[in-house]
Amino acid sequence: MLVIPVGIEGDKLERAKDMIKWMSDNGKTWAQSGQVPARLSVQQDPDVQGIWSVKAFAEEFTSIGRPDVTHPAATEIQTTWEAAVSAALANTTPVQQALDEGHTALQAILDRG
Repeated sequence: MLVIPVGIEGDKLERAKDMIKWMSDNGKTWAQSGQVPARLSVQQDPDVQGIWSVKAFAEEFTSIGRPDVTHPAATEIQTTWEAAVSAALANTTPVQQALDEGHTALQAILDRG
């Protein structure tokens, strides 16, 4: 799924749109690295279908349907949680402290609405 975070405006928005269009236009190339092309027509390309992992994930995405971001701050939520878990896994922060700090930060994001 290719998305632009909430709040991106002006030149940054235009550059993000250009990048998404380029990635979508070049989905067959990206499939070689294991990425599922965004376009269904590219997913059905025989060369792409020949990549077993891409084919399997494309079929799964199709059977599940369109993914949906359920919160406007989904990117911020993901980034915040990944940072907390990474700190615990890297042993730079004690596990319980990292989880507590992550929880507090996530709750603050959710409380903003």
